[in-house]
Amino acid sequence: LNKIIKGDSYPLPSIKDLFNKLSEADVFTRMDKSAYHQIPIEEESIKYTAFICEFGLFEYLSMPMGIKSAPAWFQRVIEDALKDLIYRRLIDVYIDDSFIFTRCRLFGIKYHETVVFEVIEVLRNRNFKISLEKCKAAVEEVDLLGFIISKNRIKPNPNRAKCLLEKPKQINIRELECWLGIANGYRTFIDGYAQIKKNGAVDGKKGAIEWNQDAETNFEKLKTILCSDLVLALPNFEKTMHLRTDACDYGYCAVSEQEQEDGIFKPISYFSKNYTAAEKNYSTPEKELLSVVKSIEEHHQFLYGKYFVVHTEYLPLTWILSKRNVHPRLERWLLRVSIYDFKIEYILGPKNIIADSFSRLPNSSEKYTLINEQGEIDVLADPGDTVEKKIPQIANEY
Repeated sequence: LNKIIKGDSYPLPSIKDLFNKLSEADVFTRMDKSAYHQIPIEEESIKYTAFICEFGLFEYLSMPMGIKSAPAWFQRVIEDALKDLIYRRLIDVYIDDSFIFTRCRLFGIKYHETVVFEVIEVLRNRNFKISLEKCKAAVEEVDLLGFIISKNRIKPNPNRAKCLLEKPKQINIRELECWLGIANGYRTFIDGYAQIKKNGAVDGKKGAIEWNQDAETNFEKLKTILCSDLVLALPNFEKTMHLRTDACDYGYCAVSEQEQEDGIFKPISYFSKNYTAAEKNYSTPEKELLSVVKSIEEHHQFLYGKYFVVHTEYLPLTWILSKRNVHPRLERWLLRVSIYDFKIEYILGPKNIIADSFSRLPNSSEKYTLINEQGEIDVLADPGDTVEKKIPQIANEY
């Protein structure tokens, strides 16, 4: 049936956007509406839902689960029903889950109760039924789409993550891919996820894999991290966002963070990715700028339209935004981030604590470079030197 049904392009909400809207809330109510069987089907379309079982021939009178356009249809219907409350930023919906969120420290618990009853009244008038067993009312912590949300915090649901510890060692490619599919849902909580996953990947053909010690070590490491109490702060769009980036030989990573009320910077989201085959051949300046560009684009929903600061331990990037006649590739990258309002600040390596798996070599002999106006690379440091020793020289020359 799905092969002949036209797809519905009505957009589902971004889960990240849902999280962002909750940054100021401290009391939550969740309602489950048993969605699919509450939408009637047009008379002429009922015959297409017919199915046969041992008890005879049956047809659906309401929208069944499994129809490819069902999620979009229900999202459209429920958003139309609750549009006034959604506009007032008192409720948000994700298919059959409705989330009511208010700031009780400002308006009090009575205000939250008023909103809940208002939502119930709207749903009653539209003939929607609520599953009481799955509802939670006026709580400080709520399970939202597999994550635990509380005031200014988000973490994986421990009940879902703990099941990963019980998962036996993988014996074939299909099972390994299924397990990594679960873990990938929590990658935003894991500093250096891409590198951990890369180290844990093994080669195999026709469904068989060669399980080596590195794969076993990283597999166990990933399970342990997933089942720990990983906590991220929710973004506050009234405060400046800080994006710390880093690049190394095999990939790049970033963490977005904000200063909290206690003066401590807490992470909003982690991001890491390995280089493609072509990107591995890039020069050091190109890799460093690539890490900035990709990290900004990955955190678009946090950064677009807001002023933010990019922190890098690669000093040349602090002035590259103002340079002209750079290499065409770099110019294209800079054009991609020209829509954002930000500045780049230099940070000493030891203070750029991001991505454990992207750790720096203890006695690095890496050459620190700059790009001249011809797009060529100028070596500014000899092997064994540190960029800190070259800061006065760089300041004088540029």
